[in-house]
Amino acid sequence: LELAASARKLGATVTVLEAQPRILMRGVPAEIAEIIHKAHQAEGVKVLTGQGITAIADDGTQVRITLADRQDIVADLAVIGIGAVPVTALAAEAGLAIDNGIAVDENLCTADPDVFAAGDCCSFPLAVYGGRRVRLEAWRNAQEQGALAAKNMLGANEAHAAVPWFWSDQYGLTLQIAGLSDEGRSTVRRDLYDGAFILFHLAEDGRLVAASGIGPGNAVARDIRLAEMLIAKRATPAPEALGSQSVKLKSLLAA
Repeated sequence: LELAASARKLGATVTVLEAQPRILMRGVPAEIAEIIHKAHQAEGVKVLTGQGITAIADDGTQVRITLADRQDIVADLAVIGIGAVPVTALAAEAGLAIDNGIAVDENLCTADPDVFAAGDCCSFPLAVYGGRRVRLEAWRNAQEQGALAAKNMLGANEAHAAVPWFWSDQYGLTLQIAGLSDEGRSTVRRDLYDGAFILFHLAEDGRLVAASGIGPGNAVARDIRLAEMLIAKRATPAPEALGSQSVKLKSLLAA
């Protein structure tokens, strides 16, 4: 989608094909995904969801994509996003545990005490989610884990405690998400300004487990950062406080 937005800004005619029923299903709430979908449509991007592909033919001058409904899409260029697969062959040959990547503990240590792994290639337990094992593909995670692995190689013995976070900029809109939204069982909305808003995701016990925000520029950045800190503290703020513009998130953090 970021590539589609950039291509459209450069004047290209763009069609996005998505096999899932909607865009951004893996980690973005439907309410926010719909805003991004409409932003692409408003910019002239054709977004086709729920589309299976039966054939792709490239004759050197154009690409012809045949959809499951027999519709043909013809383009000068096709960019295919199929996800990422962690490279674990060397780790497996060395006898290390593999679990959706190279399995490490909270200190980023593998099954071998002399071997550490960090970044996109490793899966690790998140204490804030009860030890749920995840593998993250985001630059900040790789940066933080690289530094922590180096410290632990030197004997620091520090646990990885960062809250997952990512962002995306498209057409002047910024999407930011802290935490894992699929851990939530209820949602509270806080409206900000210029159409910006944040969805706070709460677990069954009332604990804040994620926050998803969208708005122009940096409209949601400060509140998402505060939400990230609340998630790390395993805070259980009152839903009415989260949804009220008159209650500052910083005051909830202090409480």
